[in-house]
Amino acid sequence: MKHAYPQTPVIVLAAACAVIITACSVAPLRTEPAIIDAVMERAAQQVQGPFRVRASVPGEEEAERIFGIPIYDRRIQPIWLEVTNDSDLRARVILARIDAE
Repeated sequence: MKHAYPQTPVIVLAAACAVIITACSVAPLRTEPAIIDAVMERAAQQVQGPFRVRASVPGEEEAERIFGIPIYDRRIQPIWLEVTNDSDLRARVILARIDAE
């Protein structure tokens, strides 16, 4: 009587190969650090207790240089957002609750 062995190693190997192939097919984001620095420099900041939020919007030309495509032509406005939690408690940012304006 033969025993059936689980196919776990084969499944794990196939999943690992799929992840590696997918990772290799994605082009890395190449941008100039000076552009990112300029966007971050003019960020608005708000602090409430241990939480700090910084936000900035790159201009049309900056966004095209960052993303490599004319993103504003596609009616997309990118926003750089940084949230810092300086407390020992966990917190969650719920993007759907952020004011669209």
